Amino acid sequence: MPFEKAKKPFFKFTDIPNINDFSFEKLTLNNSRQLFELFQFDNNEFVDERFKNEELCKEYAEMIEMYSPYSHKHGGMDWFWKIKNDYAGILHLYDMNLETFAENNRRCWIGFATNKQYRNKGFTSKVLMHFINYILDSYPQLNYIYSMTKKENIAAQNFLLKNGFLFDPTERISKDYLFYIQTRSESYNNYNCNSLFSLRFSVKSSLLFHFKKYFWHRIRLYFSKNLLMRNITLLVVCLLFITACHRKSVPEKTQNATIITNPNANKKVGPPPKTSIREPKPDSAISTPPVAPPPSAMIVVDGYGKVLTPSSKLPADSSVKADYTKLSRGFTPQELANLRVRYKTVPPRVLYVSEQYTLKSLRGTYCIYKKKFWYWKKEDGLFYLDEMYYK
Repeated sequence: MPFEKAKKPFFKFTDIPNINDFSFEKLTLNNSRQLFELFQFDNNEFVDERFKNEELCKEYAEMIEMYSPYSHKHGGMDWFWKIKNDYAGILHLYDMNLETFAENNRRCWIGFATNKQYRNKGFTSKVLMHFINYILDSYPQLNYIYSMTKKENIAAQNFLLKNGFLFDPTERISKDYLFYIQTRSESYNNYNCNSLFSLRFSVKSSLLFHFKKYFWHRIRLYFSKNLLMRNITLLVVCLLFITACHRKSVPEKTQNATIITNPNANKKVGPPPKTSIREPKPDSAISTPPVAPPPSAMIVVDGYGKVLTPSSKLPADSSVKADYTKLSRGFTPQELANLRVRYKTVPPRVLYVSEQYTLKSLRGTYCIYKKKFWYWKKEDGLFYLDEMYYK
């Protein structure tokens, strides 16, 4: 099927630079035979069936060469990758977009297929790293790289997770495919651009976060396939829930009821004991009720300048000589803002603290209010909030 070229391509695809033993070559109609030879005898069910038919390979190569660069919504290109000039696989870059709606112009999709002779040897991971860095360096407007696999293709899913992709359940709802994403920041944090084959984890990339993503993703895949195990798990959870809720109710104890027992019921009754008249104790021996200890701290002036404890309510033995006309002022608006931002609260400005609750240091006498704020004693006998909290 012939394709008509536009006057000017919307996307320009340069050659991928070679590195070490790996080289790259664009897919064209002239070398489409190599695509057929790579996968014609491949029995893997996840390999594109078009690659196993020579005529379909030609049509696919013609579409990539003649149509993809000239599409403003589905731009793309394919490259062969070779090991020492031997064709080993193919890389796909597709669905590049110029539309700014929903940031479509900042995303692209990639795919890959490897000849069975070079699988499970680490070559594809190295090539994929180089391919991603080429895309991000060549197209600075791209921030998101997507890839998709079939739900049954566990090997490809593990491969993407191992190479920095994250499972993205929000991309779209599909019965047959799973979608993965890698952002620009994650790509440059996970891979060292100077040494493309050395893996580098930075502080920003959390290993725990990636482990959770991988762990829950594997559980989801397992239960989506094994329906019997999913039903058994749901049954066990329901039984545990019913068991936890099925508890015998215990009647509440009555507060005012008392049970009186007679310990002498089985004993013989004897004569009543002699009663002795107690003489009243002198006045000096009469016990007086205990005096409540003074409070540890009393708020004299709060943070807004309101007097909460006047001098008449202070303990009688206190040696406070404070001028309340000067005390009745609060923090300034800037100081209040500092306290709210730093501590989410406004502590009192002046306290009265009993002597037994004070502490002493080389700087002077102080106390700690609510295990958080330090107050220092001044000449008037009251404790003032340390200035470091609000200055």
